[in-house]
Amino acid sequence: MSLRRRTLLAAGLAAPWARSATGRAAPIERQGLAYVGSYTSAENQGVGPGITLVRMEPHSGALSKIAQVTTGDPSWIAIDPARRNLYALDEKSDGAVSAWAIDPGDFSLRRLNEVASGGAAPAYVSVHPSGRYVLCANYMGGNISVLPVRQPDGQLAPAADIVPGTGPRGPEHPATAPDNHAKSDHAASHMHMVRADPTGRFVLAVDAGRDRIDVFSIDLATGRLRAAARPFVALEPGSAPRHLVFGGHGRTVYVLSEQDSAIDAFHFDPVTGALTPFQRVRSLPLGFAGSNLAAELVISADGRFLYATQRLHDSISVLAIGADGRLRLIDETWTRGDYPRNCTIDPSGRFLFCANQRGDSITSFRIDQSSGQLAFTGQYFGIGSPVTMSFLS
Repeated sequence: MSLRRRTLLAAGLAAPWARSATGRAAPIERQGLAYVGSYTSAENQGVGPGITLVRMEPHSGALSKIAQVTTGDPSWIAIDPARRNLYALDEKSDGAVSAWAIDPGDFSLRRLNEVASGGAAPAYVSVHPSGRYVLCANYMGGNISVLPVRQPDGQLAPAADIVPGTGPRGPEHPATAPDNHAKSDHAASHMHMVRADPTGRFVLAVDAGRDRIDVFSIDLATGRLRAAARPFVALEPGSAPRHLVFGGHGRTVYVLSEQDSAIDAFHFDPVTGALTPFQRVRSLPLGFAGSNLAAELVISADGRFLYATQRLHDSISVLAIGADGRLRLIDETWTRGDYPRNCTIDPSGRFLFCANQRGDSITSFRIDQSSGQLAFTGQYFGIGSPVTMSFLS
């Protein structure tokens, strides 16, 4: 979430997808389809349309728009494992999460319902591997919530559990980034991400305000969370951890911190949920000085490379993952845009897409399958305030 744009947002109105005179769009192919979420509100300096359905051309990586729907500020979206429903947060003061049905013929979205997210300014939603719950991290609310998914249509029910962040707040500035003046907010708990491990037994919550990762077990019958045997792991004070990814067949966790642009690597025990640190590396080039806010991590499908976006450096860092899980920074690539937020890799593993929030564009890069390095395709997709992108396949 942008520090300049962490404002309390107004709700938007849903609008239908454009359709033909018959009232129904012709069926289209599923391959290469993705949904893009954009900021829309003036309070958040948003100029985007809401949620846009795009298609990726498989040879060039070029994106083209198919349709769009206007909704609130969907700064994060998630698709359920069955690919029948999409869930989008609305990043506003009385945070909300909306449920949408994905049409199996033309992949348009039909709004099902909306429920409270359980806290102010939600920053992240994910779907539990079982498909039975949507998990939400409320940034300003300082908590995480578990929203049951009603069957058979995928509507959301009110929160089954809401868990506040606990523990002492972190310092305003980390000792590891003395020249960074783009400070993260450590005034209180700020939950920035929540997701289940690949087995679905545990839920990990990233608290940027208290510099820690909380670990819970989840009761699939009730949706209630319970602190794991080792309930949290502390990160560098003031570092503001933001996003995490699983690697190593679910036995490694990598966590990106926005304030000092570092990545922490942990061994993950899928039986107990315990996190054991084993490495910490900078995600910016040696000798970098000045201000930056790291944004997001994504891992290649083969688990050999890690990519991190850098919002003020306007770059994507490329890190190689060794056989032992250890990281090595090997390259950096200019995003050709301004303030990169989300990056995502297409299902084929050949292209990486970067959402440049302030540049109002998505840029695409070809991934070298042997080295992991990125080469700009020359393709720009213009769209207002893009912040998140999820492929359907």
